[in-house]
Amino acid sequence: QLWLQLGDYDAAEAHFRQSLDARRQLGDAMAEAEVLSALAMIAFNWLAFNEARTLGEDALKIARETGNRRGIATALRILGMIAREQGQFERALGLLEESMALGRALGDAAWTARVASQLGITHRLAGNAEQAQHFLDSSREVQTELGDQFALGVIASNSGHLAFDAGDVTRAVALYAEALRYFDSVGDPEGFIEAIEWLAMAAAARGQAVSALRLFGAAAAAREAL
Repeated sequence: QLWLQLGDYDAAEAHFRQSLDARRQLGDAMAEAEVLSALAMIAFNWLAFNEARTLGEDALKIARETGNRRGIATALRILGMIAREQGQFERALGLLEESMALGRALGDAAWTARVASQLGITHRLAGNAEQAQHFLDSSREVQTELGDQFALGVIASNSGHLAFDAGDVTRAVALYAEALRYFDSVGDPEGFIEAIEWLAMAAAARGQAVSALRLFGAAAAAREAL
């Protein structure tokens, strides 16, 4: 799990594969479902969506068979994210809503906020701006209380996209700058660079060519460094 959080997917997968073999030998089905969900998330981050879906569906099947509601919620969230990335927005929303309902039943506010953020992103990509903002705002409220800087960065960035799409470039800039600060505070280079790129897009939309080019240049240099 630590390697996954650090973004070293090769190391994370190797350790999770070892854990999967051990869980199967022990007959620990509940833990097996958790490991399969983790492997699905790694495949998702590699953009191997078909593999991720297969792993997620296996995790969901086992979690349902064992009555592990948290395991079900985890698998549903991942499958919802995969469906979204494959353009299956209606399916994605259904999976994420089921995951959120389970989180609420478990009384897990942090989980509910996490899934609300994913629902917001999915609604945005599906063209449902009002619903997207509703879910992002509800997630922001809880994540602010929890102090989850990364989650707040994701929410600010997607709220910025909504503002940008609506033509409110000034608000978009403020939100992208907010996202930049959050991603910088947690040391997330990918989020940090993407925030710079979107600030560059906003500068271009304002006709500020020099600023846009400087920001694009800074983002390109940062990607080179990675």
